[in-house]
Amino acid sequence: MVKSEIPGIGGRLAGASTYNTARKEIADVIGRMRTGAVISPSEMEMYLSKLPQVGDRPEDISYKISEMRRIFGELKDRIENQSIGAADYSPAQQDTGLGAEPPALQ
Repeated sequence: MVKSEIPGIGGRLAGASTYNTARKEIADVIGRMRTGAVISPSEMEMYLSKLPQVGDRPEDISYKISEMRRIFGELKDRIENQSIGAADYSPAQQDTGLGAEPPALQ
């Protein structure tokens, strides 16, 4: 048997390409939510390393998933407390609520 015929070694696992695309999208979203900006290639690699990948051991997958839950829980708390993104809104928007349109000018 040649290396290219062994799934996950030389060949491709079914769905691996789709999964890897989703991992990159998730890493980008996490980075943008945490920083509010486009992430650098090194940040992308860091976030990708925190997500389960094809070939991870079950205990590594469990750990990475629990870390993602922790990270998203922290982001949720920050959003609910409006301590994230507040600098992106004008005082008028902050007074009327996060993301609300400012009053129309007369």
